[in-house]
Amino acid sequence: MGCLFFPLELLVDGIIEGWFYLMEWIIPERYITRTVRIVLKVFVWILSSLLFVIMFLGVFAIISPDPDTHLLGKYMIFIPLGISVIQIFLGIIVRIISKKKK
Repeated sequence: MGCLFFPLELLVDGIIEGWFYLMEWIIPERYITRTVRIVLKVFVWILSSLLFVIMFLGVFAIISPDPDTHLLGKYMIFIPLGISVIQIFLGIIVRIISKKKK
């Protein structure tokens, strides 16, 4: 019975891992020391995990029948999602700029 949900689990896991990978793109590969890069990666992972947990809880809040909780759930989903999109967009810009300076 567990094998029936394997493709769904694989898809969700791929999306989550891809999201965390794209969130790390804001850290430049060059121009900073290895120690600073590790500290930045830990900070980005903590921020990404926090945003992910807030979005996960927002899904449960959005299905609540209470109108106030439903509205709070919308905020809990779309604000972290907007922050993530901005961070991924800035990461793409950082990658493009660092490849041009190569």
